[in-house]
Amino acid sequence: MLKKKWLVIVLSFTVFSAYSQIQITFPVSRIVFQRNNNNQANVNIAGSYFQQLDRIDARAFPVSPGQGNEVGWTTIQDFLTTGIFNGFLQLSGGWYNIEVRGVLNGQVVTSTVLERVGVGEVFIVAGQSNAQGDPSYSGGAIGASDDRVSTIDYYDAALNENQFPFQFSHMGNFSRMAPYNYVPWFWGRLGDRLTQRYNVPVLFYGAALGGIGVNAWQRSSNGEDLRKELPSFIAVPGMPYRALKAALQQYVTRTGVRAVLWQQGESDDQTSSNSYFNNLKIVIEKSRNDSGKGNLAWVIARSSRNPNIHQNVIDGQNVTIGNVHSVYPGPNTDEIFGANFRADGVHFHNDGLNRAAEYWNAALNDGFFSSSQPLESRGLVNVSLSCNPTNPNNRFTIQVNGEYQSFNWSNGNNNRSIIVNNGSYTVKTTDWSGNTLFSQPVPISPNNPVIQPSINVTGPTTFCDGGSVALIASEPGGNVWSNGERGQAIVARTSGSYVLTNYTLNGCPSVSGSVNVNVNPLPRNNILTTKELPICPDDSITLVTDNFENVTYQWNTNASSQNIVVKDAGTYSLKLRDQNGCESTSFIEVGLRDRPVTEIIPDGPTIFCLGKSVNLNPNADFNGYFWSNGVTTKSNFIKESGEYSLRVKDGFGCISLPVSQNVIVNPLPSVKIAATGLEQFCPGNVVNLAAASDENFVYMWNTGAETKDVTIESPGLYTLRVRDINGCESMADSISLSFIPPPSVSISTVDNINTICEGSNITLNGSNAVSYVWSNGATSKDIIVEQEATYVLKIRDEKNCESDPVSFHVFVKDTPPTPVLEKDGAYQVIAIPATNIPGQYFNWKLDETTLTDTTSIVKVRQQGNFAVRTALKYSNTNNSSLVCYSPFSQVLSFLIPIGDNGLRVYPNPNPTGLFTIETFGDNPNSKIDVFTLSGLNVFTGSISELKEKRELNLRMLEPGVYIIRLTSGDFKATQKLLIKY
Repeated sequence: MLKKKWLVIVLSFTVFSAYSQIQITFPVSRIVFQRNNNNQANVNIAGSYFQQLDRIDARAFPVSPGQGNEVGWTTIQDFLTTGIFNGFLQLSGGWYNIEVRGVLNGQVVTSTVLERVGVGEVFIVAGQSNAQGDPSYSGGAIGASDDRVSTIDYYDAALNENQFPFQFSHMGNFSRMAPYNYVPWFWGRLGDRLTQRYNVPVLFYGAALGGIGVNAWQRSSNGEDLRKELPSFIAVPGMPYRALKAALQQYVTRTGVRAVLWQQGESDDQTSSNSYFNNLKIVIEKSRNDSGKGNLAWVIARSSRNPNIHQNVIDGQNVTIGNVHSVYPGPNTDEIFGANFRADGVHFHNDGLNRAAEYWNAALNDGFFSSSQPLESRGLVNVSLSCNPTNPNNRFTIQVNGEYQSFNWSNGNNNRSIIVNNGSYTVKTTDWSGNTLFSQPVPISPNNPVIQPSINVTGPTTFCDGGSVALIASEPGGNVWSNGERGQAIVARTSGSYVLTNYTLNGCPSVSGSVNVNVNPLPRNNILTTKELPICPDDSITLVTDNFENVTYQWNTNASSQNIVVKDAGTYSLKLRDQNGCESTSFIEVGLRDRPVTEIIPDGPTIFCLGKSVNLNPNADFNGYFWSNGVTTKSNFIKESGEYSLRVKDGFGCISLPVSQNVIVNPLPSVKIAATGLEQFCPGNVVNLAAASDENFVYMWNTGAETKDVTIESPGLYTLRVRDINGCESMADSISLSFIPPPSVSISTVDNINTICEGSNITLNGSNAVSYVWSNGATSKDIIVEQEATYVLKIRDEKNCESDPVSFHVFVKDTPPTPVLEKDGAYQVIAIPATNIPGQYFNWKLDETTLTDTTSIVKVRQQGNFAVRTALKYSNTNNSSLVCYSPFSQVLSFLIPIGDNGLRVYPNPNPTGLFTIETFGDNPNSKIDVFTLSGLNVFTGSISELKEKRELNLRMLEPGVYIIRLTSGDFKATQKLLIKY
């Protein structure tokens, strides 16, 4: 509740009007500060304020986008009590607007803006008329077009240093160049080129004097007054050097400078090069002594034309450039000549001025800017203001801080300090080199009333440590508290007596009464541990407090005991509450140590062949080793496949997470030699040996062969080892080879016959073998032959061994001629032989069935196609017989008419009464009856069998028609007969 009340009070502070309550007295508009070689300048910002403030902030932003780098709000002075401020803002090269603001009680109450402040390049122009310029020459009054080219538009022939202005302006047309140049000449145009090249502003000071040789410069630098000697040119004692010295000591202290630009030499045509060098060297050294910068840069143009070029001058300038440190070559402006460039053969005009600017721009190159060392601004003299409250007539003391040679106050006083009552005061000081430095104005307000302040308290002044109370001053501004804080209100958090001092605008103090604040200490709250932190993962630790007094305990784990045991990483807090109700909370961060990290480093391949091994090691030394196979030493000797994991223990006892290494032990390949042919072989033959495997092996025979298969021609012991894709080698397998005798061979036939019939063939069977070669060219095991001859056979067995030859003679017998086949009667056929060869017989077939009949006549027992051949029997070598057959006769088709009852009696009609009788079957014990048409049995007889046709004599019967009946067993058939005598 106290904080809320204080907030309301703070927000109710009066916000003063910002109008004219703050002003910037330094820098001034269009000033350019010399940048260093890092493109930076520490810009002094000073001013005054006319209302109570606690703090001054400043910022800088480019005038136009791209013309610099913005710097945000930066406090340049805090703890204000004097009405003035003085601070610094570091800026990079650019063209800026600077804004300052005043803050009171946390609120911005006033501000102001200074436009166009530059950080860039500053030059002093020195020399004679082509450096000083002359408005009478065409184009000499033309200034710069770029807004960022500055100068001080001032010229005073009397050169009164005490009257020098400090107002900068754009180097426009007809601008003068303080302290002693009449016109912009070509320097404004040079400024345009430099600003475009480097995007930074440029400032020129003019310190040249026309018609003056280098000797006059040297003599004047040593203090000689040359007015009587050179009355046409010098009207001021100390000139021409005095103008350069004035620029260095009056202006450069506040802006800094890059270099002196020397354009001189036209008046030295009678000066030797050595004299020119010695004179100019003295001038350079004098400028460095006067500026206090021993390496002040000079840039010397090669200039001598009047209107002719004088080499003695050029040589003197070159010697100076080459022999004096920090002197740089300027342009060779003698190259600029012609009526359009020089008005009288000497002075530039028209395009000559443009050309001179271009030449100087080229000479001031990147190398010059990176190697030359600029003289930076020294800023303002620091002054302090103090109040003398007991002296009502001389209340304020203004004092210079720092060591200087002399002091010159605006009120005429020459002491280090002055005592004043009101008004505005400045001081100029000089250092021991004669440089003039300036202070900011110090305004003293006539109204500095001293009012004793009071302190308002917004709550209890006794509370626990960590609490607070707001103390509020009765005056809105100028408040400084005894604890060093500023502002109308502070928050008191510690015990003590609080006193407020209120200062007037210019620093006169008034002290309030005191307010005592008592802060009860919080209960002692230290969390101790039973072991060192951090702890190992998976470990635990006891947290305990050392306060055993009348307190209560509350851990953020919800425990209320004096100690707790934890194992997780995190922030643990303990709140203690004492008898005053004061609570303290302490925290302890329990961290887990990083587990030791290791990796397994094998000392060789982890994939290897059976019989080899590998040592597994961690990548570093540890305090303990725990391998998954039970090994506890650093090195683990591995001979078997598996995944081996390792955990290590470090010096803190922390155990790592397991890391593993897979080890693969490849089995040795096995090999077996197989003979693709035989295990033994005969002379002149070969054996193919092969590894009995289809895998991708490397083969190593004891013959030196590396192929899977080898061809062996000689007996002996042959061994083979293989190497698999894993590089593993097998044990050797071996095979012994020896010659064997050639195989035996024989020729045989079925039933061991050697005789065949003409036109037939015989199969000669070779004994079992792998290959055969017969004398007739055949290569089969068996051959079929038809010709009588002696046949020879050689074989190769499964070992590819060749036998000796064996022979076999085949005999061929004559074959009988083919018989003629005819039908013989109703139910039989007859074979008629072509010749009557003794012993011949017949072989019959019906359709495709061979009949058993061998006679020339065969009874037809069923219809079909009959054929017959003649057979002759011969004796054979095995005491068996050989039958030779003629070709079969033409086929005789024998058809039995439909309805044929199997009985034929013919001829019918019969003129003789003598019949031939045939039956389809054999019909044994046949009974024959003959009947008249009236049924009278006129004949009865019998026939024992009817295997062939029989004769039936019925001549005893009268002519006429009869019925004959034949009965044999179940067979019964009848036929009508006609007898006609």
